[in-house]
Amino acid sequence: MQNEPELSILIPIKDRLKLTSQCLDSLFATMPAHLCTEVIVQDNGSRDGTADYLASLSGRVRVVKGTAGCSYAQSNNAMARSANGRVLCLLNNDTVLLDGWIEPMLAVLDRHDDACMVGNVQLFPGEKGTRRINHAGVVFDDRRMPTHLYEGMPENLEASGAVRELQAVTAACVMIRRDRYQQLGGLDESYRNGHEDIDLCLRARAAGLKNWVVGTSRIVHFGSSTPGRLDHDDQNTKLFMSRHREAISADLGQVTHADGVAWPSRSRAYRMARALWKCRPIRAVLKRILRTSIGMRLRQTMVRRLSRSG
Repeated sequence: MQNEPELSILIPIKDRLKLTSQCLDSLFATMPAHLCTEVIVQDNGSRDGTADYLASLSGRVRVVKGTAGCSYAQSNNAMARSANGRVLCLLNNDTVLLDGWIEPMLAVLDRHDDACMVGNVQLFPGEKGTRRINHAGVVFDDRRMPTHLYEGMPENLEASGAVRELQAVTAACVMIRRDRYQQLGGLDESYRNGHEDIDLCLRARAAGLKNWVVGTSRIVHFGSSTPGRLDHDDQNTKLFMSRHREAISADLGQVTHADGVAWPSRSRAYRMARALWKCRPIRAVLKRILRTSIGMRLRQTMVRRLSRSG
């Protein structure tokens, strides 16, 4: 095939036109001119003008039609089957790409033959210099539950700039060789919009592969922006722990100690919010609210504010 792309960028969407347009605008602005890239967007039944917007980008994106009930894993697996690039980049539409984000991730992927999932540092939105970290890799606490490393810490935290192997990274923005994705069977569709990326990372480790976080690649990530995103959290967690609990290393303390960082440092407000979320009756009510776009925006605001106060 002539002009076969080096990189296929896969973006699943469902409504949220404003997020999608700013994501794609930033993507087009930051793609290196020398890199042959294809952008595939799977539209899972959007009803907010997204279809017309995507049609206006004809020639710049390839649109795959999905259904309203299509999960994150199903969407990405479908796009991966139609992708032509040597490397796949799974990308959420609630991201804003910053200059220079692509090259460091590709460099790490090409430098290490045993690299599987290569992620990056993701920041909460805000003005440059005041932003807080959303994700600098995934570590596991004493209960072997995954957590975003250095969430809430300042973006200039020195330790967040490391290029290093970790057990897992989030697939909100991640690169993986297409043949490796296929060999591992892609994302497990038993999960419904949660834990499928961490599951793939741990399956990769079981196969002798490594996952990396690249601190020199940075983007902005709003986080959990799709209504209903948290509907299956309990089922996903139960499935994940039944499969991987024994293979997980509780490394939060080890990583932060090696970095010389006192984290997590949480405010009283943060601890109270977490305690409320763990209360089943309150959580049931909050989940109904979080199924709506307004509820998801409220959650994003609260997470950023509570993390900032930590």
